[in-house]
Amino acid sequence: MNIRYINNTVVNAGNDCMAIRGDNLSVYNNILYGGIAAVRDLGAGVRPASFAALGFNLSYNNAYIGFSFPGGAPRPATDVRLTAPTLFSTPFPTTYAQVTPLPGTLAIDAGSSNGIDPDFSTDIGAIETGEVINTSVRASAWELYR
Repeated sequence: MNIRYINNTVVNAGNDCMAIRGDNLSVYNNILYGGIAAVRDLGAGVRPASFAALGFNLSYNNAYIGFSFPGGAPRPATDVRLTAPTLFSTPFPTTYAQVTPLPGTLAIDAGSSNGIDPDFSTDIGAIETGEVINTSVRASAWELYR
């Protein structure tokens, strides 16, 4: 299936932040804040999901449901688990400004550009707050396309 769930911010979901099923999924760099499940495998017990990449997600006040991790771990080893609601300016964010991770929080530079290896520069979640590398074409070069 090759479905990718990358760099999302899901806040105070009424039920599950993510409910997935399929093969060769990529689920990384997501903030999964509140709700019953951070990620629920809908195929658990019948046809469990398989992953190309799983990890580097930040969760608070929820769990992975329907998964078996090595050594009986509750989540992937590369995940970040918050034990207090210190990520945002309010425990129940509702606006863009409120879901922007605060400076110095565990979401900053804790992600991965490929979902497998840490790169120490990618933020977890939908909003990149740190330095962004500019790979754009300089303005004068666009003259060639006019």
